Amino acid sequence: MSAEALAKLSLNDSQIKDCLKKPKFATSLLEVLAESGADATDKPTGALLMTLALTAEKKKLEQSKRAYIARAIVDGRIKTATQLDAAIAYCVSIKDNQVDDDSFDQASGVGVTVSKEQVRAVVDDYLTLNKATLEEERYKFLPKVMQTVRGDERLRWANLADLKPAVDAAVLAMIGPKDERDQVVKKKAAPKATETAAEMTTTTDIFKTGFLGALHPVGGNPQLSESLREAHLRACGGKVQTRFPPEPNGYLHIGHSKAITVNFGYARAHGGVCYLRFDDTNPEKEEEKYFLAIEEMVAWLGFKPFKVTYSSDYFDELYTFAEQLIQNGKAYTCSCTDEEIKRNRGGEERGPRLACKHRDQNQALSLEQFRGMRDGAYPPRSMTMRMKQDLEDGNPQMWDLIAYRVLSTPHHRTGDRWKIYPTYDFTHCLVDSLENITHSLCTTEFVQSRVSYEWLCDALAVYKPAQREYGRLNLQGTVMSKRKIEKLVKDGYVRDWDDPRLYTLVALKRRGVPPGAILAFVAELGVTTNMTSILTDKFEAIVRNYLELSVPRLMLVLEPLEVVLENVADDFEEVCEVPFNTKDAAMGSHPVILTKRFFIDRSDFREGLSKEEQAAFFRLTPEQPVGLVRAGHAIRVLHVQHDTSGRPTCIKAHYQTEPEYAGFKPRTHIQWVPSLGAIKATVRVQSALFHSDDPSSHPDGFLADVNKDSEEEYKDALVEPGFKHVWQHRSWPKANADAVAAGEAGAVAAQAEADSAVPGAETCRFQGLRVGYFAVDNKDAKVDGEGEGILVLNRIVSLKEDTSRKAVNKQK
Repeated sequence: MSAEALAKLSLNDSQIKDCLKKPKFATSLLEVLAESGADATDKPTGALLMTLALTAEKKKLEQSKRAYIARAIVDGRIKTATQLDAAIAYCVSIKDNQVDDDSFDQASGVGVTVSKEQVRAVVDDYLTLNKATLEEERYKFLPKVMQTVRGDERLRWANLADLKPAVDAAVLAMIGPKDERDQVVKKKAAPKATETAAEMTTTTDIFKTGFLGALHPVGGNPQLSESLREAHLRACGGKVQTRFPPEPNGYLHIGHSKAITVNFGYARAHGGVCYLRFDDTNPEKEEEKYFLAIEEMVAWLGFKPFKVTYSSDYFDELYTFAEQLIQNGKAYTCSCTDEEIKRNRGGEERGPRLACKHRDQNQALSLEQFRGMRDGAYPPRSMTMRMKQDLEDGNPQMWDLIAYRVLSTPHHRTGDRWKIYPTYDFTHCLVDSLENITHSLCTTEFVQSRVSYEWLCDALAVYKPAQREYGRLNLQGTVMSKRKIEKLVKDGYVRDWDDPRLYTLVALKRRGVPPGAILAFVAELGVTTNMTSILTDKFEAIVRNYLELSVPRLMLVLEPLEVVLENVADDFEEVCEVPFNTKDAAMGSHPVILTKRFFIDRSDFREGLSKEEQAAFFRLTPEQPVGLVRAGHAIRVLHVQHDTSGRPTCIKAHYQTEPEYAGFKPRTHIQWVPSLGAIKATVRVQSALFHSDDPSSHPDGFLADVNKDSEEEYKDALVEPGFKHVWQHRSWPKANADAVAAGEAGAVAAQAEADSAVPGAETCRFQGLRVGYFAVDNKDAKVDGEGEGILVLNRIVSLKEDTSRKAVNKQK
């Protein structure tokens, strides 16, 4: 073999060099050239022959069929890559070695000419049908037009070079040239405080632009035969069908919220449906509580599955597929140990790959042993069924993956019926196919699995969904692995999986994070093929902005310090009208009654300050009066009572109502809670569970990075009486009807909370003035319909970013 021989295909130097590095492929390529009957080729013909050599090897195409296609390329019948793909698919699908010329030509588009006028007619049809969208989106709509029209069956054999000029000319004729409306506006860095909650959670754009906007139209993904495509389109009705397929072996975390949003949101944005499918193929790790928790979290985020299905629904079909695969010579039974399988795959040293000793055994024997596996003849780990793939492929997902294994654990749905269970690699693509999923969307950790996904569908000649991968969401400053969270729970660092300091979805719900804020977070980050690694601070900033304009405000004191006004009568009352949110008058207001006795927060009073300290402290001191929120006058200290340790217990104060104080402006105003109607509460103020942004990097392990002061509990806190109104009118935030109708994800999530028969306790959210955002704990609080009972609050987020961890990271 020489570079001169490869040069006959008009390959460039780089291509020749790559071929010489792969002697087996180079040999196949020269064989294809010989089979074509040509001594040498031009560059386009050489490229097609090169593609044929590569694809034929992967598809295990018989030599006679490969030679037939090669001659069709050289004689000009096959001119494009699209035709070549169709030709190979046709030859793979027929069982006879003899290729029928007429059938081949029809399947491959030989002789079919699509004129430029026909291309323009198809473009005009599409634009006329979508005229309203074109007029609204204008030139931003062009990528979608190109993508959709390219997938139109009428243009299957068209010259793609004719497509863009036709689209450009048609769009120009309908809406005119570009103007200021078509200028690209830079994306905002973050939601502004002036935006409404609905505006912040409009996620529709992420499903129609970028990575998701470039996905294929329904039916546009390649199939082994046209009949498969047609049957699929009939089954799905031409509509998008996606699925969210969690394994029911643990609680979902914040990373899963992206997968839920992408799959359900993409279907919703395109008028389609999304399945919730439980991948329940490993009974050893699955529990009923996880099924229930996952369904609850999907509903909490505002999404409703088209159907709830289970991989176990298809165990009979999957078993039939497995037998078919063996009978087709594309699977075999294997009694190798785990260690032998790893060693045959090259081991940790990445040595040479070796075929399993059972790989070429008699098909009848494999079928007999597989049925024995089914009937319980083999104990666990003694026998598997493996797919017969391509050991020469550089992708480990093609190295004869295990399709079935023996397990002795009863299944939660099928009981003891099955002794064998399919693996993820066997189940996933086939159930996608059975459910006619149009877009199988998953994270990039499965990118290598795409080749085995497609291989298995083609090996069984079934509809082949298109797997497409996006970058997963990773949150820094916490841990999300099941193993590590189990350790935190078991060792008592946190209460349970729903501890508000964790980032499981059940924990975020208990903490009081609105589902709409989570969707706003996903929308803000967008969807690309890159992994998104973001600090918890960023997440909390988006939650904070989301709550800013959408929840009421109440006065709350964590550590009450009694104040008694000495210069007013015992029955003194001043009605103070306090708005629930100064930035949203629609929330209304409520009366809070100031009496002779009330409470301020202990942190708002200091004594014994130096001159410099006094200048920096704006709140109440013996020398400095302070205003009370919404009260008519300021107060000044007359006398302070202390306990035996010197701690202040009561402030005797003067209410500055006299004329000489008219016009007095205190340096600041502080919150207060009246003695009349004050509500006692236990308030838990959570902060970061870990000191650093990367707990797993700690030299002594992630547990050594745990912040043992991550929760402070105030058992004697007081909330003003307005809490009862907020409780009775939950949930907060309120859904905007227009936003819900428009399908805005955050608003729909808020509506889902509101639609509950009895909104959860955690939907009672409010800002504690000058303290933070809080929600009622949905586990430990026992509050009746009127707002009476045992009140326990969790802090959702602080009013400002916590900089303590930044200091730790800087020290590191």
